[in-house]
Amino acid sequence: VEESINWLRSNEGQLGNLDEPDILALSKLTGIPIPQTLIPPKKKKEVTEDVVNWLRSNNPSASQLDEPTALALANLANLPVPTDLTPAKKEKLVEESINWLRSNEGQLGNLDEPDILALSKLTGIPIPQTLIPPKKKKEVTEDVVNWLRSNNPSASQLDEPTALALANLANLPVPTD
Repeated sequence: VEESINWLRSNEGQLGNLDEPDILALSKLTGIPIPQTLIPPKKKKEVTEDVVNWLRSNNPSASQLDEPTALALANLANLPVPTDLTPAKKEKLVEESINWLRSNEGQLGNLDEPDILALSKLTGIPIPQTLIPPKKKKEVTEDVVNWLRSNNPSASQLDEPTALALANLANLPVPTD
């Protein structure tokens, strides 16, 4: 994290090419707003249905899910989310979510864009890459860089997707271990 911020503060050159999850993660970190309706309602419904079908047929391991994805899964199944998500609670939450989705055809939880994106990434179900208009994407990226140049986010406060987005923004290699 520190290396990414130092690079951003000392370089004006080419920024990394950020995808929508990166933009959303950095927007959340910096508090810079982006449009709330990134995914058109029709596409959101289609992706949600595809995600549910995938989840009903597959067994994602709780240990392989980051916290935002586990929480998105709970939101999809309308399950209450514990305030302190320990590994044991996360495993139980994922198992209960999958079981609920497999045995219920009823009302699914109302997912926001970060939830849809997290579950899309988990399942491999694609969402169009033009969710954020290029002009808005450029504006948000510039605002994020300006915020990062004048603030000092702590690595301990960042979740994994945000830390990876920060490395992508600075064109730094992402550690593989």
